[in-house]
Amino acid sequence: MDTFALDEEYLTSPGSTLGTVAYMSPEQVRGKELDLRTDLFSFGVVLYEMSTGTLPFRGESSGVIFEAILNRSLVSPVRLNPDIPTKLEEIISKALEKDRNLRYQHSADIRADLQRLKRDTDSGRSATHFPSAAAIGSSPAPNVPTTTQRTVDGASPHLSTTSSSVIEVVRQHKLGSASAITLALVLIAAASYGVYSLLNGHRTVPFENFNISQVTNGGNSLLAAISPDGKYLLRVVSEGGKQSLRLRHVATNSDTEVIPPADASIRNLVFSPDGNYIYFRKAVDKDNTFFNLYRAPVLGGSPQVVAHDVDTGVTFSPDGKHLAYVRDNDPDVGKFQLLISGADGSGEKVSVNGPIAEAPLVVSWSPDGRQIAEVIYDNGEVFFSVRLLDAISFKSRVLSKFKDWGINDTVWMPDAKSLIISYWAKGSTQSQIGLISTTDGQFHPTTKDTNNYQALTLSSDGKTLAAVQQKFTQTLYILPAKGFTGTPPNPSLPQIHNPFSFAWASAGELYVSDVTSLIRISVDGNNRTTLFGDPNAAIWNGKCPGRQYIVTWGAHGGNSVNIWRSDADGSNLKQLTNGKRDTSPVCSPDGKWVYYVEFDAQQIKRISPGGGIPEILPGTVIPNVLIGAPVLSPDGKVLAFFVTGNTTTGPVDTKIALVPVDAGPKPDVRMLTCDERAVSSLEFTRDGTAVVYPIRENGADNLWLQPLDGSKGNQITNFLTDSINEFQFSPDGKNLGVLRFHNEGDVVLLRDSGSSVQ
Repeated sequence: MDTFALDEEYLTSPGSTLGTVAYMSPEQVRGKELDLRTDLFSFGVVLYEMSTGTLPFRGESSGVIFEAILNRSLVSPVRLNPDIPTKLEEIISKALEKDRNLRYQHSADIRADLQRLKRDTDSGRSATHFPSAAAIGSSPAPNVPTTTQRTVDGASPHLSTTSSSVIEVVRQHKLGSASAITLALVLIAAASYGVYSLLNGHRTVPFENFNISQVTNGGNSLLAAISPDGKYLLRVVSEGGKQSLRLRHVATNSDTEVIPPADASIRNLVFSPDGNYIYFRKAVDKDNTFFNLYRAPVLGGSPQVVAHDVDTGVTFSPDGKHLAYVRDNDPDVGKFQLLISGADGSGEKVSVNGPIAEAPLVVSWSPDGRQIAEVIYDNGEVFFSVRLLDAISFKSRVLSKFKDWGINDTVWMPDAKSLIISYWAKGSTQSQIGLISTTDGQFHPTTKDTNNYQALTLSSDGKTLAAVQQKFTQTLYILPAKGFTGTPPNPSLPQIHNPFSFAWASAGELYVSDVTSLIRISVDGNNRTTLFGDPNAAIWNGKCPGRQYIVTWGAHGGNSVNIWRSDADGSNLKQLTNGKRDTSPVCSPDGKWVYYVEFDAQQIKRISPGGGIPEILPGTVIPNVLIGAPVLSPDGKVLAFFVTGNTTTGPVDTKIALVPVDAGPKPDVRMLTCDERAVSSLEFTRDGTAVVYPIRENGADNLWLQPLDGSKGNQITNFLTDSINEFQFSPDGKNLGVLRFHNEGDVVLLRDSGSSVQ
């Protein structure tokens, strides 16, 4: 909290017109005859200052301030303090009319409006407080300091010092004593009892105290959303590799299937504000790259497409008539659009666009309709930020910056004074729940446990928060290179809990990341050595077997994701690239190059392992969306990667691009047709005659071998459940490492049991 005296230019100068400069009315500046309406203008200045923390008319000299009073339009108070009620903004604006004939004419008029606001507040139409009728115009004046100072605390000044400004205004205006005393009582009473409470009051922290209950127990709930009235839960259920939507009546625990099981991934459930419809995104490809937005009647019915190619969850305007959502890489690769449409998808319009690096990951419309909260992955000194986008001008301001936390979800509280978020710390895979004040950006943790909370939604009264407690496990398997049929083998390396990423170090050794450190370990689990670690970085392995160095990607000492190289023993860690999101390195067999993906630009580049200036690989800049990681042929001559074109209807056309790496500026790029069930991960066989990739069917990923000559491929593994995150052949070609992913989730409800005063 900072205390400071009013700058000299805002005070009355010796020998000048009487009155504190910044509080003067237009007629006083012009030297005209004054009346009660002059005092009401000064009252408006005080209300504006108390409401926003700043004066409405400012400048470097008295002359500049006078010009502002006479000619300059007001900055809307609500732009400076979103907590201001609309009615109070109207009162301030009317008090500050430059033409006194359009201003309040009598103090009784403004007092009546304040009393009316008080009445509406007490009747529950507002969550704020205002002075009683007895307090305005009739309360004895408190003791007030005589110095003219103000103290700023967030957006509002302190009461006693604001009253000091009131006394200064009253003292210097040449009015009858009765009028002066009446105005002083009104101003001081409003300052002492009303405006501060109206704007700041006794803030509480939602969900500071809560009861939690688990609603489901099967471990098969992937996502959930609570209805506006809090009576129903919509959830995605995964069974037998298919996903369905079920509606649960919370009070009776009875389920109704509203969308039957299908072999497609569903994301981002939400009810319409009136509770009549459910909305969700559904993938149109096996790789979960493209999603269309659907809606269906809440009690079941055929889902209808609302919008194509939607890359975030949708958010509703408060009246339920409009949707906002984000579309990436369409129509322009490398750019995003924030779109607003009707609730049925009609009238889609672009409100904001820009480079993909600045694309919001989450959007959430405030209950008062004035702002849209955006979650941005910043990749610089700041890791993630929350920004508030004005819903009319579409100009944004930063609310909160997080250097070490990522954010998954945001949900507005009904009073628009705070956002509930799920967040995770760098170097962690567990998300917790917290709250951000939209007034000052301050953060308050809600949960502090070892669970992983995802998919937050809130009932319309703000009392019940639904979330999914998820449990992720990853398991590493070492298989024969030809795969297997029949019963799946037992996992390898049980002593490394939840391996995050892996790569072969040699035929008998592996590099394994446990998120925050890189470990070298024998395939049989012996000879474990930690090479290096970073508690704030997620470390992924690169594909550089048998080299004198290790190549990884992740964030070390910052928030940008880059390519790193170290010696084989983990020493001499060196950053090779300086982009914002440089991922998926793979080394050439001769050790001359490290190929990688510059994610935001959708480009593949290469750089010397010794460092230097990276170069774009010719033939990899194509009008398609790059998915997955690139891989080099065993002889180092061909780079392969998945690409897919934008789509609005039907399945996505995914191909495998085969690019000669040293064929000049215009290489002959070949597109290989792959199985329609393919998902984005790729490897060459050690003899270089085929590629291998996962296919997804009935909820299970298995590996498919696709000959490069275009002949029919064949499945080489027989897993019955779960997905494949990574796989890689050993350097000698005898073994195949496969990292598999398993997810379980159940729905929980957090009920606010009463918040303490902040």
